[in-house]
Amino acid sequence: MLAGALEPQLGGSPSCLDLVGANYYPSNQWDFSSRQMLDWPDHPRRRPLAGMLLELHHRYGRPITLSETSHTGPARAPWVEEVALQAQSALHAGACIQGICLYPAIDRPDWEQPARWHRSGLWHVHPRRFRRRIDTAYARALEKARATVGPSTSFPHTPTRGTPWTP
Repeated sequence: MLAGALEPQLGGSPSCLDLVGANYYPSNQWDFSSRQMLDWPDHPRRRPLAGMLLELHHRYGRPITLSETSHTGPARAPWVEEVALQAQSALHAGACIQGICLYPAIDRPDWEQPARWHRSGLWHVHPRRFRRRIDTAYARALEKARATVGPSTSFPHTPTRGTPWTP
């Protein structure tokens, strides 16, 4: 709708869409009929992230930002490494990926149960004293991920506000 391809009478236009942001978490893949989550990393029906990023690239023809991603507990490190490998694969296949954002950077309470703190941030926070401590395994994995994708990857297309981006 935003780009005007669907329901053009609403006033959408390609100039309104300069990039596509996608959130991706381990719990994002489900079997619709059974309502069962396809567990990461081992469920045989999970689709690779690289393929989904390529689909977004082909569907919208815009640069992609993985705008939120993370896992909890000890799975954070292998998750960020896997996301980087998948992003690298999508880049090599032609997708324009302009960034990956970890969320949250600092541990946070659960949305529905504020007394429960997730171990999902790069820094742990003591819930009452609010002292931070970096998760070293996650920090090392993040550095490895940055090296995999490349911290200063050059992107050939930079969209300009009001101008449609063309691949």
